[in-house]
This record gives sequence, structure tokens and C-alpha cells, in this order.
Amino acid sequence: MSAKEYLAEQHSQAQSVVQETANTAKISLISPLNTLFLLAVSAQLYAYLIHFRHPASGTRSPGYIHFFKILSGVSTFATFWPSFIRGETVKSLGGIGVLFAILASLLFLASLTLFAWTAYTTSPLGRLSVIFGKASPEFVITTGPYQYIRHPTYVSYAGTWIGCIFMLLSRGHFGDAWFYVSVISLAGLSWLRRGGEVRDKYQEYSTRVEERWFPGMAQVI
Repeated sequence: MSAKEYLAEQHSQAQSVVQETANTAKISLISPLNTLFLLAVSAQLYAYLIHFRHPASGTRSPGYIHFFKILSGVSTFATFWPSFIRGETVKSLGGIGVLFAILASLLFLASLTLFAWTAYTTSPLGRLSVIFGKASPEFVITTGPYQYIRHPTYVSYAGTWIGCIFMLLSRGHFGDAWFYVSVISLAGLSWLRRGGEVRDKYQEYSTRVEERWFPGMAQVI
């Protein structure tokens, strides 16, 4: 085989690899799991940017909100990059990879269903404030998902990010950087939600009990 023929053969093999990779990426991009991921993330963006109002008075903890956004973005990127940019697909891994993919799909579906139910119950737009919104509640919703759980939006949100972790596991990301970034982000989001809930309860308590030190002396520092 001449050098020219050898180079032509290598070039042909390289083109085949590139085409196979491109085909795999296309299949990955249109997979049901990837579609559910995009829908779930889109629902969370819609909830924060459109459905729930941003009060003119701002939020109770602006720093927490910014941190909340960063963690959400990091978790989304850690799932999006391997699945869409690198074109990774579900790996068998002895069947466990498929199981993780099914769990991720179920979590995304549950998250979307719960959010759709919550959005319908809280419509029209802007009826409720965003998380940590500095707005006094004017009514209590006890219908729809609120008759079963107090924070359906939080549950929907958590379901999306837990689904992201299972989605990474279905691609074989056990204990690597992508996996740990998602887990740490989820832990941080859970801590922020818990902290915000405690602060809301304390603010409600301090409104009812104004006195710091002695009854009848609310103005004493």
C-alpha cells in the first residue's frame, strides 16, 4: 500500500468516526430523556421568570437568591454538557444505567405534572410571589396540590434536580466531577430552601410577638 492510499484510508476511517459520532449525538439530542430534561428545566424557568410575581419590595434575602440562581445554573450545566454537547447516551452498565434513566424520566414527569397542577391552581399569573419574595400573603390556597403538601413548587423543583443526578448516573458518571457538582448543587439548594423556610417562620413569629425583652415594651432595643 502506497503512502497516498494509506492516507486516503485513514481519512476515510476518520470521516466514518466523525459521522458515527454525529449520528450518536443526534440520537442523544432527540431522546425522550433529554426531551423531558429540557421540558423540566423550561418549567422551572417559566415559574421563576413569568408565573410567580417579583414584588416591587424585592426579596427577603437577595444574597440567597443570587446563590440559588448560581447553584441552579451549575446543576443545569453539569447535566446539559455531557448529554447535549458531548452527545453521551444511556449506558447499559449491566442494566443499572437503564434503571437510572427510567428513574430520571419518572422524576422529570412527576416534576412537570406537579408543576402544571400547581400553576393551574395558582393562576392567573402573578397571584403568588416568587421564593423569598418580600410580600405579605393576602390569602391562603388550600386547593389543588396545596391540600396535600405545603410547598408543591419546592417539591417540583427538587424533583427536577434529583432527576438530573439520575440522568448523569445513566450516562455512567459515577463519582466524577459532573456527578459531584450536581450533588453539591442539590445539597446547596436544599439548604437554601430550608433556611428560607425557617426565616419565614421567624418573621411570622416576630410579627405576632413584637416585644424583644418585656411585655408591652416593643420599642425597647
